[in-house]
Amino acid sequence: MFIKILVKKLTILFLTLLISGLFIPDIFGNFNIKIKTAQAALDPDELEYIIDVGPITGNTTANYVYVALFNPSGSSRTALIKRIAIRAYANGTGNYVNLSLRRISAASDGTLINASDIPKKNASSSNPVLQIRHTGPTVTFVGIAQSRLMGQPMPGAAGHFYSVRDISFGPNDEKIVLRPGEGVALYQEAAGTTTQIIRMYVEWEETTSAPQAQNEYLLAIQRVEVAASANYVYNSFFNPPGSGRTAIVKRIWFGAETCKAAAVYTNNISIRRISSASGGTQIAQANIPKKHTGSSNSVMDVRYSGPTVTFVGGT
Repeated sequence: MFIKILVKKLTILFLTLLISGLFIPDIFGNFNIKIKTAQAALDPDELEYIIDVGPITGNTTANYVYVALFNPSGSSRTALIKRIAIRAYANGTGNYVNLSLRRISAASDGTLINASDIPKKNASSSNPVLQIRHTGPTVTFVGIAQSRLMGQPMPGAAGHFYSVRDISFGPNDEKIVLRPGEGVALYQEAAGTTTQIIRMYVEWEETTSAPQAQNEYLLAIQRVEVAASANYVYNSFFNPPGSGRTAIVKRIWFGAETCKAAAVYTNNISIRRISSASGGTQIAQANIPKKHTGSSNSVMDVRYSGPTVTFVGGT
């Protein structure tokens, strides 16, 4: 009798929570369906914004900057980027130039979007302080070319669909933090073509108090052009002995994006655990981008273009 009463009470409690919205089954999560959503800001003091910049016509100049987001010195706010998406497509023959996102410490020129024209998630919020420029702004980059927060090759022909990157940061993720005097810029690392079209979508929040640094990092490793030998290692990501830290990998992406006509399509590209790494080209720890510039340098040993590794386990 006691068990029946307990089951009945638990059933009533479950239905009450379900109806009140306090408990909602993760239906989409159970089926691994990734639904991208733009969250509403019910409180105007949340200061949340969203914008889709572009389309911007490709340019034949190397290091051409398409979009710059910059938090000016003395703004009294910190911008927290919650989602960022980069798209590139072509309406004719293009090339496979790297389209990369890096930190900057200054931005000017180009076309500045008026703050009053930047969409707010809540129309009652004040205008954002983040300055958005496009189509050729002048910027000062931080770090070197390896210091990519995001990276992708631009399309080589009309109809190519692979030049897409889209990162959303969840409630347990550190956001890309732009304190006053900091920003990010989207640029091409070599000469592009006028047939290529670029867009950049951003969601962010602005706050008067900067969050504490959480030692989180975001790195797009250099792409590897040629790898004709069997068992070739493209990249390695290794936590060296004695680092004093444990690395928690929150997101990983890899893939082959462009193939020549003679390419072999039957090879597997795999991720495996390793117990050592050397050789190849190493990215200096100081050049690994931080989500928050207040974080310490990463301890990770990151290499590309044929590092020598010791695999753990079998194939």
